[in-house]
Amino acid sequence: MSPLILSYHHESKKRNLKTRNRRGAIIVLFAILLPILLVILGFAVDYAYMQKTRNEARVIADLGAKAAADTLARTDGDVAAAIASAKLIASTNYVAGEHLTLTDDQISFGRATQAGDGSYQIIDGQTPYNSVTVRAERTNGSADGPGRLFFGQLRGSPTFETIQQASSSFRDVEIMLVLDRSASMKYEITGILTDAQRLERRCQTPLPDAAANLTLGSSGRGGEDVPARIRCFASARKSWLGDLCLHPHQFL
Repeated sequence: MSPLILSYHHESKKRNLKTRNRRGAIIVLFAILLPILLVILGFAVDYAYMQKTRNEARVIADLGAKAAADTLARTDGDVAAAIASAKLIASTNYVAGEHLTLTDDQISFGRATQAGDGSYQIIDGQTPYNSVTVRAERTNGSADGPGRLFFGQLRGSPTFETIQQASSSFRDVEIMLVLDRSASMKYEITGILTDAQRLERRCQTPLPDAAANLTLGSSGRGGEDVPARIRCFASARKSWLGDLCLHPHQFL
């Protein structure tokens, strides 16, 4: 056998020996990294769950405050009814997989006033009430206790706490509707008119063009023709309509 063939055969044996020595190396690396990967995965899952729980508590606090403020406004300040509305909202929604329980001390009432810069400030306990604050809690001291984590045991903290607070206020606005049947708004304000001029001005409201040529009899069924434009009868001033003018077709 030539020296060239012997040298190639020797190098091939060395490469095969190195390949056999590297078998199973990835298993050792995976065994070292697996606990670290599990810790990272557990932390990601628990963090997402905590954020979800905080958002649920925030939504319930917001809805409860709005419901209580709406009830307070509709019932003219009935605090007991407002508290019941907030508790009903909490009991029908979930936080950390359980219905949230609100206590009376988690619902406070006060008055919201507008500051000079346009912002609103809420003063707790000030009457008359127009503001409600709801505090949604999952803590060690709350009725439902803290939230539980999936992988918290691996980090030595199996539970977590969250407190979310929301306020809602309303403003009383009075609306007045005035109906003026005296026709006083038709009076001349730039000068002085006689009674006849005022009466003529009130009665000069034309009918639609379609009725411009309509003629009516004295009884409304024929006979002497009467112009169809609005005519003010003298008796109208003595009727219950006051100064309003009557239309001839109203007597048909």
